[in-house]
Amino acid sequence: MERANDGITIIQDVTVRYANPALAKLWGDSVEEIVGRQFTDFIDRDEIPKVVERYQLRTANKNVTPIYETILRRRNGTEIFVEPKCRLDYISGIACKSCYHPGHNRAQTSRDGFAGERREIPTAS
Repeated sequence: MERANDGITIIQDVTVRYANPALAKLWGDSVEEIVGRQFTDFIDRDEIPKVVERYQLRTANKNVTPIYETILRRRNGTEIFVEPKCRLDYISGIACKSCYHPGHNRAQTSRDGFAGERREIPTAS
């Protein structure tokens, strides 16, 4: 997971317990700055209700589509369009892997999702 191109995180009790270097690079800070914070700290304000609902359903072991599209916020405030793929892991919590959608903004986002191509998160240097 440390060398993966995708951003990977493990969330337990709404707290980020693990983040790989690709996710830290995407957010714009170190792994140490991410781990220990609530996952909602990284989600666009308008997206929080949707993402929290999915989290609650997933932790309640309800049937939730594992892949969806949402918007994160970088440390500097810019939007990051991602496609998380999340699953419930009974040992570690919620495990999520995100693919980055470069070059999107709200005006380019349709009601049904992103109009552009899917790309991997830039690799951590």
